[in-house]
This record gives sequence, C-alpha cells and structure tokens, in this order.
Amino acid sequence: MSLLAWPQELDVESLFARVCQPKREQLDAVSSAVEGVEDPREALERLAARSMVPMEWVESRARAFGGDARSPQVVPKTVAGVVALAADVPGVLASEALAREFLVRARAWCELPTPEAPIFWKLDAERPRWLGARTTKGPAFPPGISALFEHALSGAQLALLREELADRSVESEREPEPERRGGFWDGVRRIFSRSFPTPPPGPIPLWNQLSSLAVSRGGRALEEAIEDHRNAWLFATLARTGRAVPESIVGSTRVRSALAATPLRALDNYFEPLAALWWTGYAVHSVTAERVELVCPAFE
Repeated sequence: MSLLAWPQELDVESLFARVCQPKREQLDAVSSAVEGVEDPREALERLAARSMVPMEWVESRARAFGGDARSPQVVPKTVAGVVALAADVPGVLASEALAREFLVRARAWCELPTPEAPIFWKLDAERPRWLGARTTKGPAFPPGISALFEHALSGAQLALLREELADRSVESEREPEPERRGGFWDGVRRIFSRSFPTPPPGPIPLWNQLSSLAVSRGGRALEEAIEDHRNAWLFATLARTGRAVPESIVGSTRVRSALAATPLRALDNYFEPLAALWWTGYAVHSVTAERVELVCPAFE
C-alpha cells in the first residue's frame, strides 16, 4: 500500500496489536532449552548448538548489549535477555534490517553510524507499550532527523500544506471510492458520509484523531507509532507536492548544508523503515551520531 493512502487506509487496529508485542513463537521451547542455565553465554551457546538461534549470534558484532561500537558487549547481560531475543529470531533480524535501512537512508541528512555498525539493544524495558519505547533522557533523534517535520508542521507551512491537501481532496471526490472498508475507518466514514453538508476531514486532522485514539488506549508507544507513520506519510506527501529541503533547516548542527534546496523526490524517505519497524513488535529507543538502540520488551 502506498504511504500516500495513509491515514485513511492504514490498518490502525492491526498496528496497535503489534506495537511492542513481539510474536515470540519459540518462547516455550527456548525457555525449556535453557532451564537451569545461569550464564548468558552458556545459554546462547546451548541455543546455537540446537539451531534455535543462528550460530553466528554467539560472537557476532552485529548487535550489542553494552559497551560502544568499537568494543561492544556481544552477549546479553542476563539469561532472560537471551531468551527474549531467541524466542523471536525472525522478528529480531527483521527489526535490525529495518534499523540499518534507516541508517542507509538517513545518513545523507546528518551524522549517524554506518549501517555496518552494531545495533544496540535495550533488553530491560518494562511495559514500553504503556510507558513509551523512546528515551526520556533527551531527544530520541538528532536535530537533523526531526528538522524537516518540525518545519513542515509549523505555522504558515502547515497552513499551506492543509490548503494543498484540501484542494487534492476536492479533486479526489470525483474518483470512485474503493470497495474495501473496515475497522476504525468505517466509523469515521459513516460519521462524515456524503449525506451531511460537512466534508470529511483532511489527512492532518485524521492523524490528530489517531493520536487521540492512541492516547485513549493508554499506550504511549501507540502514540509514538502513529507519529512515525505520520512522518513517513508526511515525507512522501511533501515529495509528491514538489517540496525541497528548506534552506532554513540546514546548518552545522542540523541538516547537512549540501542538501539545501534538494528536491525531496530525489531523497529516500528515511521514516518509512522506522514506521515498518513497529510491525515487528520492536521499536527505536534512541538514535545518536554514535549508535542506534532498539527496544526489546521484557517478557512476562
């Protein structure tokens, strides 16, 4: 599905069901395999010997659980941490691949780790679905990552974007609506049906509605997931409308100067992999110039 079809065609309920909830289909088997083991390395080696995790996980520098990029701690600090990852090998690998794809796309904007750098994991996250996956110790992203969206959603720029989207909405009224409907948006469409004189709300009010829905469900991470999906949609929308990188957001501590006035169509949508990452059950905890850290929810 095209990002431009969001938020109307975003399967919100399915997204909420995946946020910070890994599948962990091997949890029982993995737990049984390491029963009685107290040393994390021994647990990892036992699981590798039984082909329950890839053998390269034992010494791999692709992921880290402490230290720094040059000297990473390559084994989780606890057996519980080993189990949390080993219970969902496909999800862990998929989330790491998406994090690296984000780095590939976003490094043009500001200083970030290379895609080959270790992906750090936060394994002790308690209730991140409710308390939030993102760090509370500072900004979750460098200024160069958030500058475009802050600019587009501020003051006159937001008003201009609303006008352009409203014009497109009027034109699309002449197009037949797709037959497929379902879930939350059925209710929205019924409320704003054509039998009423008030037209349906545009995409930006709908994103605001989804944020309010996330808040009402009591999950901070649900709100963070909606924000990442909105940013992915916003990048695609700005590119479609012919926008370029604003000169006002470039500078030594923000977006690289070389990108000034570059058409967004010529650049990769770096929030698209971050939005996709939520569907794996994991999420970004923080991004800095030195590291990317993902959240692995603790299992109960």
